[in-house]
Amino acid sequence: MRNAIRYFLRDEHGSASIEFAIVFPAVMVLFLSVVEIGYLATRYVLLERGLDMASRDLRLGREPPPGVDAHTYIKDRICQFSTLGGCEDNLLVELREFDADADFPQNQPTCINRNAEVQVDPLDNFIPGAAGEIMFIRACFLTAPLIPGLGFGLSMPLAESGGYQMVAFTAFMNEPN
Repeated sequence: MRNAIRYFLRDEHGSASIEFAIVFPAVMVLFLSVVEIGYLATRYVLLERGLDMASRDLRLGREPPPGVDAHTYIKDRICQFSTLGGCEDNLLVELREFDADADFPQNQPTCINRNAEVQVDPLDNFIPGAAGEIMFIRACFLTAPLIPGLGFGLSMPLAESGGYQMVAFTAFMNEPN
């Protein structure tokens, strides 16, 4: 009996399997976290590009087509330039005059609430501004996690209605006439 126990304790068969079983999950979590970070970074860069291109339209004084309000026009332009999937349903844009004596607004961004049955548009004063005014524009986009509940996704704050909040903002001065 003692010899069998000694033999069992000295036997090295299967030791690589135990190491693999311990190390593999950690390596996979790391790998999948890197994939998710790349996915989210790409979506954020696309959102930033869309916001920059749409704010250029505002800065140059390009008016929305007749019958289209400014908020819908800018939102559509951001979605067109960013090529983000589901952009129209997950993007909310706010635009306000920038106070030259202040800093960027410190309040929380307004995002789409997917749980609300009727969404109230908080941007009823969405005015592109006059020539020479400095404007602040902020876009909040909700995106779904690529791998929910694993790795990097666990550390990101989720919105109440689900999804990660991506916020891009910029300031610009409207060109003089």
